[in-house]
Amino acid sequence: MIALVKIILGILANFKGENPENALKQILVRIKETTTGEFSLKRYFNQLRVLAQLRNLEPLRRAA
Repeated sequence: MIALVKIILGILANFKGENPENALKQILVRIKETTTGEFSLKRYFNQLRVLAQLRNLEPLRRAA
């Protein structure tokens, strides 16, 4: 679970010139790879959505 928290918090990191859309897609893939169960997956996606909104990445999240 700690690994998933680190993955989700990656949305708050500095992308260092990387395209934010690509970074978000990588985070989504890692969440899917490390989560078991539909309920957990939805919970982590909701947490990521909130953090994406804080970073003003909400429009990108919809595209991912």
